[in-house]
Amino acid sequence: MTRTASRPAPPADFYRAQGYCAEESVGYLMKRIVASIVCQADRRLEEYDLTSAQWGPLVRLQNAGDSTVAELARWLQLDAGSTTRLLDRLEKKGLCKRVRSTEDRRVVNVELTPAGRTAAAKVPAVLADVMNAHLAGFSKREWQALKEYLRRMLAAGDALRQPGGGPDGGPDDERAGSGATGGGAAARGAAAARIAAHHAAGRAAAEQRATARAARPTGARSAVAQAAATTGRRPPPPASD
Repeated sequence: MTRTASRPAPPADFYRAQGYCAEESVGYLMKRIVASIVCQADRRLEEYDLTSAQWGPLVRLQNAGDSTVAELARWLQLDAGSTTRLLDRLEKKGLCKRVRSTEDRRVVNVELTPAGRTAAAKVPAVLADVMNAHLAGFSKREWQALKEYLRRMLAAGDALRQPGGGPDGGPDDERAGSGATGGGAAARGAAAARIAAHHAAGRAAAEQRATARAARPTGARSAVAQAAATTGRRPPPPASD
């Protein structure tokens, strides 16, 4: 008997452009729920001097064991610079340490310190209390059904990132190239942010150079001009934006 590959379910038609209301969006509701959970967890963990950005990697290291910096960055969905700054803060608090691999010197592992393991051990109880508080009034069956619905949405989102998994049957990269929302759009947004930051840094550096030249004593500027005349080289032009 020949098996046929299962086809993904067609998109739902619950939302329409006409009359679309963000407050009725499942994504909007999930975002508000996550924000509330993080806020309440941060309040509870404030006494341990931990924030959501910090207790997340601690719990990850506690559950998964030592990880490389690259693995932790992928799990946190952060770039290398942001991960480095986060680890700097955790190391300053004495909660983790970076150790270069003895097998491959290019690899840096992240390990919890005894203080880090003690801090990470406090997080699960807090998260369990916060989650239960947000599920007040739910039955166990409703809780299990909710998790199953969310897993189905997650699976549908994963399928959209696969080649040919888009609503129009085309690869996700092609849809992103046409301006649709997806991984490609997120990547373009991140790239645009990096470019904007690069330009902003360049403008700030130019302003600093211009300020330094303006603050230079008149005698010093004359000496620069005289040296330029002697050597035949033109003095550098003033910085501009």
